[in-house]
Amino acid sequence: MIYLASLETRTDDKLSGYYPIKTRTDLDITVTQTGSFNRIIIRKDFAEKNFTPTGLAEYIEQVKLMNPNVIMELEPDVELYSTNSFVNVLRGIDSAEELIDAAIGHERQFFDTIQELLDIKIDVNAKLTQAANTIALQQTTNDQLTREKEDLEHQLAIERTNKQYLQNALNTIVGRINFQYGAQIDKKRLFYTDGHQYDKVIYIKELTRVQYVDSLVYYLQQILKIIHTIPVRVLCIEGFYATGKVELYSNLVPHYSLKEKDVISNDILMLGIQPKLLKDILRNPSNISILIVLDRAGYVVPHIIGDNVEYFYTVSDLKDKPENVPNARCISYASETLNIPLIPDFEGMDPSKKMALYSSMPIIKKIIEVLNV
Repeated sequence: MIYLASLETRTDDKLSGYYPIKTRTDLDITVTQTGSFNRIIIRKDFAEKNFTPTGLAEYIEQVKLMNPNVIMELEPDVELYSTNSFVNVLRGIDSAEELIDAAIGHERQFFDTIQELLDIKIDVNAKLTQAANTIALQQTTNDQLTREKEDLEHQLAIERTNKQYLQNALNTIVGRINFQYGAQIDKKRLFYTDGHQYDKVIYIKELTRVQYVDSLVYYLQQILKIIHTIPVRVLCIEGFYATGKVELYSNLVPHYSLKEKDVISNDILMLGIQPKLLKDILRNPSNISILIVLDRAGYVVPHIIGDNVEYFYTVSDLKDKPENVPNARCISYASETLNIPLIPDFEGMDPSKKMALYSSMPIIKKIIEVLNV
């Protein structure tokens, strides 16, 4: 279809079959018709009322981008300037008189061009200011990171020196003990042991504290002993110097009060890892089937590593759980992991009822299933 944008309608326009466009709104609606191919002719009277020469040039460029199915045509007397083209005209001016003549002869184009150049200048200044602020902020950040890097490098140098000092001291002490007393201490195994003589070791490593784990260990031992008739002993490992916690383990013998029979078969509380004692316990001279270890010492890895060791980890929040630990081996408060439910009025129950409640818990069943009992 052919449209004519004009303020007046002539007879020859009707004979030519032009569809009239009288307002800017009508023109905007027509150029958005992407479903058909249209041709729009713009006359001088319409252009002068609705556009500046520069504005008309920009409008035509935008229409080309928006709707390639429309063709915009201008009658020969329509004045059209793009800002770039008029800037080139101004660049060719050599005197103030020519500049005044250009301003008077092309008043609207001159005004539009000056306005756009001013807008560009203001925008460029704003962007330069923003860029300068960004660079200054980045420089401040870089300076801070450089200082932090230097501090960390200094701390690393100190720690390396301390590590070497402590390693030398450890080598000296171990060497003296082995030489003077004929001991065979292996410093590489001061904090863990890689063998045992039990059928199974249940190793519960506490990463973060979970309620009722002590009760879980106690009743697990009783259920295995009484219901399944399996001999079981318990080893709890607390931190070094945690003497204030000894009274919390009334059914365990602290390592500094042990007698020979305690090492052989009793339940033991170890304050900090005691390599020789741990090795003696793992020898299992009484041929006990199951060893339950509750590790609260805080060391990064378990102290017993080897075959037939079943590991469980306690975390109060799943964010504390290492990525390589499956939920099936995690004891926490989350429903998707193993958990120890709260039992109302538990302390007032008789021992047989307590035993029955614990024996029916899914966590106990899961641990016993792991033992293949």
